[in-house]
Amino acid sequence: MTYLATFNPDGSRITTYVSDIHSDIPSDAIEITEDDQNLYASNQYIRDMTTGKPIPITLTPAQIKEMNNAPILAQISALETKQARAVREVICGMTASQTYLTSLNDQITTLRASIQV
Repeated sequence: MTYLATFNPDGSRITTYVSDIHSDIPSDAIEITEDDQNLYASNQYIRDMTTGKPIPITLTPAQIKEMNNAPILAQISALETKQARAVREVICGMTASQTYLTSLNDQITTLRASIQV
């Protein structure tokens, strides 16, 4: 079994192909070892485009915080959408209750407190 991969100019892997499985392998795919494939598959390595060897990705503290905060911010956004819908229902005289709005607000507050600054 032979592994081949395509890479962006910055060394990030685009796709890996396995010769025994894939028949339409691009001409710019580069043969890599199984060990290298395992490193690239971890998404913690990129290809050094000079040496052709896998090197660890180095993230800045700000990038790490952004990566850790992304799922929390997505949850907050979804809850704020529900909250806005519930407020509209209250204004329009529909059935959303103050308890539900308070619950949404509490969830948002809890999530905001867990964001890394």
